[in-house]
Amino acid sequence: MKKITTFIGALLLLSSGYAQTPNSVFLEVGGYTRIYSVNYARQIAQVGNRAFFFRGGLGFDGTEVSIPLAGTFTMNFSGHHLLLGAGATMVRRRKTEWTIAGSDTYIYYTTEVGYRFRLPGKPWFLGASLYPKFKTDPEPGNFLPNERKYLMSIGAHAGYSF
Repeated sequence: MKKITTFIGALLLLSSGYAQTPNSVFLEVGGYTRIYSVNYARQIAQVGNRAFFFRGGLGFDGTEVSIPLAGTFTMNFSGHHLLLGAGATMVRRRKTEWTIAGSDTYIYYTTEVGYRFRLPGKPWFLGASLYPKFKTDPEPGNFLPNERKYLMSIGAHAGYSF
């Protein structure tokens, strides 16, 4: 976990010199996590109406903690944004009497196709996306998949850019 935190910190620090519109925070329902997550996105690069963001977040739902990490490519058309992204969500589930099979840790590999609306010059935005997912349930100490499952989810988000 310390290596992941160090990597994310270094990436955000190195990206600070390249971003023109640097930060966004947003709440996402569904999407990269099962229920909801609070996220931070950092713009890494921008060329014309195209930009690339790195995002990370934290989600809770009572029985599990999720950490989504992803890269998102956007194209802006006067406030209408096309979103294309890919990432991974690490999930740690609390063991309960309802847990029958599988481990308490699993990973979602996720892609994103979506839409975001943001009025030009305004900081608030709204969006929705479709998320095809590939779930792996690795055995303890082994990151090779033990179980594979394909899922599809939808998500909505609202946030603030600064």
